[in-house]
Amino acid sequence: MGDLSLDGQSSPGKTARGAADNGVPLFAQYVAFGAQGVDVRAALPIMKKGATQSRSVGWGWTERPGVEDYVRLGYAPNNAASQGGHGLQGASETLEWSIDDFAIARLAESVGDHTTADAYAKRGNNWQNIYDPSTGYLRPRDDNGAFPAGPGFQTPPAGAFGQDGYDEGNAAQYNWSVQQDMAGLIAAMGGKDTVVPRLDDFFSRLNAGGNDPYDWAGNEIDTTAPWAYDYVGQPWKTQEVTRRFETELFSTAPDGLPGNDDNGALSSEYVWAALGMMPATPGTPTLALNSPLFKRAVISLGTGRKITVDAPRAADDAPYVTGLRLDGRPRESTALPASVVTRGGALDFSLSTRPDTPAPLPAKGSHPRWRRHHGRRALVARREPRPRYGITPHRVSSVPAHELSEGAA
Repeated sequence: MGDLSLDGQSSPGKTARGAADNGVPLFAQYVAFGAQGVDVRAALPIMKKGATQSRSVGWGWTERPGVEDYVRLGYAPNNAASQGGHGLQGASETLEWSIDDFAIARLAESVGDHTTADAYAKRGNNWQNIYDPSTGYLRPRDDNGAFPAGPGFQTPPAGAFGQDGYDEGNAAQYNWSVQQDMAGLIAAMGGKDTVVPRLDDFFSRLNAGGNDPYDWAGNEIDTTAPWAYDYVGQPWKTQEVTRRFETELFSTAPDGLPGNDDNGALSSEYVWAALGMMPATPGTPTLALNSPLFKRAVISLGTGRKITVDAPRAADDAPYVTGLRLDGRPRESTALPASVVTRGGALDFSLSTRPDTPAPLPAKGSHPRWRRHHGRRALVARREPRPRYGITPHRVSSVPAHELSEGAA
């Protein structure tokens, strides 16, 4: 096995690479979804080398340019080492490398390498080192730790492609790129009362390009951002935004994609969304829910098991979930149990043309977060108190997508 330097958007001679070594979370996702015959122990040293040494491979690509500064400082400084095809990209590198590190931690935990798991779980929290509480944005920092002067989002100058510090995008678009710790991000931003209006404004436009502070669905920066509403008690907005994504941005015409498909990234997002679910956290079995576009779908897991999705009232104008059953039992969560991706299950959705917006009930349950538990070496989902929304016989409650810890039934 050679250097694992694959990138989620790279294909030499066909399309440009992104800013990170996103083959790592892809590899971790295979393992989380039950792939067999994967030699994780052999892969880990290769991944760790790429995560600590900025060395070029034979065709001239460096997996993490300037990663030594990232290791030393806890963030990628917005300096010459972070130069990308359109400018400096220290903030976006920090965010992507943090996700990659989290994925390494998950893989290490899967084979009992607790030392590596602990070290890389800590690095998976490096997004915190670029959060600027004075602006509420994840921002680039220079070699001395200083943030740029001014607000978080700054309109790029004429002729620029994206904001300084971000690869092909801007502060508003990268601000949701903490899939490994959405609960922590939401708390840092001020909680749901602050986050919901920001999400509403962000999704008022779906394919705005890299220079405006709105969603740019055509460039994959915010692939999982519509599911952020699942974390803040408003899953009907996840259902609404994903349906707009499906019906407004895609068509069967020759130019029926909203941007460069980048080796199938946009197409796969459409397929997942149309099935009514999305892998929400790289390297975990978490499937966050929206609503299915099809009346019936069957997903073969390659082991003789399958996930079936039945939604008899599915239609373009019926995105709202009013009830959900898993294997015949009512399901309260906006995520599937971890076991579904390997054991399968039967999902039955009740859908409507009108949103079901339950009133909040007193807090109960908790909000898991994928972090190393204090006092234990294992990487587990640490549970922290958080209000949940209740359920009536026809109302799916709104809880964060990380409903269950790893291995839960």
